[in-house]
Amino acid sequence: MAENRCIAIVEDEPLVRSALHRLLRSKEYVVDAFASGEAFLVAIKDPLPACVFIDVNLPGMSGFDVKYELEEAGVDIPVVMITGGFDPAREHPGILTGDVEVLHKPFQVDEVVRAIRAAIRAHEEVTS
Repeated sequence: MAENRCIAIVEDEPLVRSALHRLLRSKEYVVDAFASGEAFLVAIKDPLPACVFIDVNLPGMSGFDVKYELEEAGVDIPVVMITGGFDPAREHPGILTGDVEVLHKPFQVDEVVRAIRAAIRAHEEVTS
C-alpha cells in the first residue's frame, strides 16, 4: 500500500501558510492549504489527508473548533496543532488525545517532519 503523502494546512497567516506549504512540498508531500477552518471543513473529502496542521488561533472557528467538528463528523485524521505561544495542553487538556501533536511557532524543519511522523504513528496506534 502506498504511503499517503497529502498534508492539509489550516493557517490564517499567509506567510506561515506559504512557508509550511513550501517546506512540505520540498519534502515531497502533496499539500492542500486553507486560510480558515470553515474552508477546510467544506473542502475535506476522501481520500483524507495523512495529517492536518491546524492553527490554534484562527479567526472564526478556532483550531479546537475545527478538531471538534472533525470528530463530530467521524473524520479520523491525525492532527498537528500550531500555536504561537499558547499552551493547548494547559488551556484545553481534553483536546490533546494520543494522536495530536503540538508545534510552537517559530518551528524548525526537523520539528515539522517529526510532528507529521509522530502524529501519524500515534494515530495508527490509537486506531489499530
